Amino acid sequence: MTVTGEMPVEREPETKICLDHRKHLPESLIWKINENYYSSMAVEAFSKNVVPSFVTSNSRLARTYARVIFNFFRDWYKLPAADPNVPVAIVEAGAGHGRFSFLLLRALLRFQPYWKAAGLPERPFIYVFTDVAADNISTVCKKSELEQFIKDGWLDFALYDCNVKTAVLELKFAKTKIAPGTPIVAICNYVCDSLIADAYSVKEKKFSRACVSLYSPSKEIDGTHPDHVAKLSVRWEYASLPDTVTSPDAYREAGKGKGGEREMCRPQESADGKLTSGLPEAFFEDPYLVAVLREYGELLPQGSFLLPIGAIRMIRALLELSGGRFMMVVGDKAYRDDSEFKAVKDPHIALHGSMSFMCNLHAIKLYFKALGGFYLDTPYRDTFQVAVLFAFPEKASKAASVSAAQEAAVNVIRDAQEAALGGDKPPSCLGEDSFVNAVLAYREDEEDVAPDSLIAWHGAFQKLVTSSQPLDLKVLLSLLRYSGHDPDVFATFRQELSKQCMPPYANIRTMADIVQDLKRVGGNAYALRGAQDLVSERLASICMQMGKIEEAISFYKAAVEEAGTHGYAPSVSACVNLSQCLKSQGEPMEAIKYADMALKTDPSFTPAVQLRESLEMCRQPTKVAILGAGSWARREVASLFSTDPRVRIRAVFDFGQEDSETLADRVRTAVGETFGKERAKDLVEGLQVLSGEAGLNKLLENKEVEACVVDFPATLTARLLPRLFGSKKHVLTRSPVEFSADAATAVLNLYRPHAHEVVWHVLESWRHEDVFVEMCAMVGRLGTPISLSAHSHVPLPWSNSRKGMAKGSGTNLDQLAVQLTRLLSALSICLHGTCVELAASQGPLAKEGEGGKQNGPTPPPPSSVLSLTSIVRLKSIYSPVDVSGFVNVAFVQESAVAGWTDTKIDILCERGVVSAQSSYSSWSLKMSSGAVADSGFSGAGTHGAPGGSFREEKACQAAGNAVAHDNWLLAINRRRLRDAHAQNGTTAPSPSPPAQPAPSTLGASPPEANVDVSVQYSLHDSALLSGILMSADRAGTSMVFAYGQDTQREGTTGGAEGGAAAAVSDGGVGGNSFQAMTHAQHVNQTQHRRA
Repeated sequence: MTVTGEMPVEREPETKICLDHRKHLPESLIWKINENYYSSMAVEAFSKNVVPSFVTSNSRLARTYARVIFNFFRDWYKLPAADPNVPVAIVEAGAGHGRFSFLLLRALLRFQPYWKAAGLPERPFIYVFTDVAADNISTVCKKSELEQFIKDGWLDFALYDCNVKTAVLELKFAKTKIAPGTPIVAICNYVCDSLIADAYSVKEKKFSRACVSLYSPSKEIDGTHPDHVAKLSVRWEYASLPDTVTSPDAYREAGKGKGGEREMCRPQESADGKLTSGLPEAFFEDPYLVAVLREYGELLPQGSFLLPIGAIRMIRALLELSGGRFMMVVGDKAYRDDSEFKAVKDPHIALHGSMSFMCNLHAIKLYFKALGGFYLDTPYRDTFQVAVLFAFPEKASKAASVSAAQEAAVNVIRDAQEAALGGDKPPSCLGEDSFVNAVLAYREDEEDVAPDSLIAWHGAFQKLVTSSQPLDLKVLLSLLRYSGHDPDVFATFRQELSKQCMPPYANIRTMADIVQDLKRVGGNAYALRGAQDLVSERLASICMQMGKIEEAISFYKAAVEEAGTHGYAPSVSACVNLSQCLKSQGEPMEAIKYADMALKTDPSFTPAVQLRESLEMCRQPTKVAILGAGSWARREVASLFSTDPRVRIRAVFDFGQEDSETLADRVRTAVGETFGKERAKDLVEGLQVLSGEAGLNKLLENKEVEACVVDFPATLTARLLPRLFGSKKHVLTRSPVEFSADAATAVLNLYRPHAHEVVWHVLESWRHEDVFVEMCAMVGRLGTPISLSAHSHVPLPWSNSRKGMAKGSGTNLDQLAVQLTRLLSALSICLHGTCVELAASQGPLAKEGEGGKQNGPTPPPPSSVLSLTSIVRLKSIYSPVDVSGFVNVAFVQESAVAGWTDTKIDILCERGVVSAQSSYSSWSLKMSSGAVADSGFSGAGTHGAPGGSFREEKACQAAGNAVAHDNWLLAINRRRLRDAHAQNGTTAPSPSPPAQPAPSTLGASPPEANVDVSVQYSLHDSALLSGILMSADRAGTSMVFAYGQDTQREGTTGGAEGGAAAAVSDGGVGGNSFQAMTHAQHVNQTQHRRA
């Protein structure tokens, strides 16, 4: 059982069982309990977060220590006593879990390129990991993160109890001992507070020594077992010390006895019930302590304090081992100065699995002063304390050899002992001027040496994240960099970072910087708490989001390797994503390896099953031709298919030769950017560039080409489709198929005879975008939607040469109407979660140029239309009343595409606002409530408001095109497999279903056999599109468009205000209808429905 807090003081000792009666603190059972705890728990004490570790084992603190230690090396190796053949021993006391050793070694070795220029030898140090628990050493020395340091000779291990009087450090791998006279830098993080301590009180220079008793509620409890610490209580008493406790003569006389001084140390109760005690035993061991005690008598008229006996024993032992060449770095919860002791109070015992006291760092500093040394410390009291202490006697430093220096140092120590006993000044030691580089490295940043700022900011940001208050990307990156790229800090904000690592939050330069940050985080990762510390998969996921595929592959491979190293099964998601990345880089065979690895772990994992099927297609790529040089073909198809190993682009076609050449160049460029120029030559070798009617005939006769992607205007596409179907070419086109439901249904009728052998999909990528489904969920959280606005920009359809309209564009009005159709479908998903139940009240205004001026009731010719604006009314599952708002689509110059905002949607709800905005290949999604929403939606800078308001932001990848293309290719492959099995007389296995667009209620009847659902969706797009164009032609008429099962509506036929309604046949698709009606009819119908 883990207990945290403070051990209670026993108020009724007569009711409890006394386990340890009236012992001076150094002889108390407390230390035996601590020893048992660390021996039994070993690394688990830290891996389970029982004993705190982040405060003293973070990347920033390691880099701070490394900076001071490196500059100490610069100072030391310039001194005459320094031997470049004797490396400094960095001895980490109580190293425990090894994370700080790992981080400090990494930080020190960052300076390796500068060692020679700084005057350092080739091997300036050896790092010695020490601990009192042998299990800790046997566990940590096997850590994979430390393997290279051990192999290269930078790291070794030694068993060491800091509470003992001598230091013998026998190295585990070198099979040698640290030689006497070896310069030592001791690292003591969270160690001194757990070492043996003694407690005193003083009043008018009369000292008393604390006695402690431990109590248990029952006899059955083993007081030495660490699991029973929670049941113990403590009682403090004080025994008066003789007035001679600070007199050197008293120790000289007592020391002449034969061990009788030990009896004098024990507390005695007099006849009147008062406690007395003899001279403390530790003062016989180390006369420096007499000087320290005497100093407290001068400093404190009245007060109480602890003496860190164990820490001072460790200092003395390492000081003697080093021959007086000793520096110590202490980091601990500690008292900085004597102002903390000016009241008489009992010590408090902190519980965190083990027990500890506040370290009296002030006493340690007094001890170094008694040695003649000096120290550097943090200037604040209420912080984690970090101090650097130096003890380098001058006589030792001027000796000609190591052995002579050691002998001289021992003499200096003896002289210092005599000085301490006699009250004289301490011996002369090297001062700050001899270690000026180390001193400046500390002083330069002394206000921020302690990790308190990092911990405070980390905690504050954690609260913001957990309260759904988003943080600006720059703020996140600043904290991550300030932390020294600490993995724990990264883990806290990983999800926030993943939401903002793409446009519009991050531009190309920012994403490149983030990759560098992620690599540094990965380098600092140390698996202390098992799988939760394995960060490589999380780093890979962010790289994958940013499109940094090579870096993602590297991190995913590291994740798989780490899992095996630490005895875990590889993450299924890591294997699948790694396989996806390898596939995208044209490495299908290696991708299959990791897909199989995922299926071995979880054979039913659907993404892995689908991926494995997709990878099999790489063995027999689909031969594809691209027809038409429209913007979709150039921007999307050429890039996606050129880099997809399941596809080989064998031909490009357009009716104009120049446009065909432009498209071919785009394909070659895309392949070269992904696979390099040399490999690109093989992949695009034999690419046919066709044009004109002759080129089309040649393409249709080409048996190698199995499938065609068509990007011509809808009417031209509709005329081409029958020829493609007749040539048994699988086809992918864009929605809408035609500009009316009747015409679209006619195309479908031409396809039906070929449906059993030809796969035809109609792409509308927005139906596959997760961002709209997420918007719908956010709208649900914010209550009833009230109004909306949507704006979308379409690149002006001119070719790159500016010589004429690009193929595939259609008229300007057609292009705007198509975009408006897409936008209305997206809004339907945002409000209803489906692609239907769409009712739109249209009042489009034809405008010339930019701005909101209305040109009047008569629109200009369609070819010059630059924008359409509509008033819309849409159904919502969250509101019984239709939601109204404005929708606008407009042209922008294609040359501005690098920085344009494609689409922006805002939905105002009862309790806040939901907004989505597209940029480049991603969407930014924002939700705010309460005062945040009231203050305006000004971007990522507004991060919170009182009154329970909240805000969420994230970036979503625009993956709709890729998903739709995948579905088409999978359908082709399955048709191919079905035909092969039919030919062999076998049964094809049942495939897993491909990714589907948002759920729909478009059709009441089941899907038609062999006709993909995307074709059915497209028929309804055509119906909606015809209504939009009709409304645009009647610029003075407000129109209403209604989807759904309710076809019997009042007032939908006959003459009406504003012009006669035009009914559009549904073409027999699913029993649904599409109707156009006047605004007045819509108002009447709405009122009737509400009544």
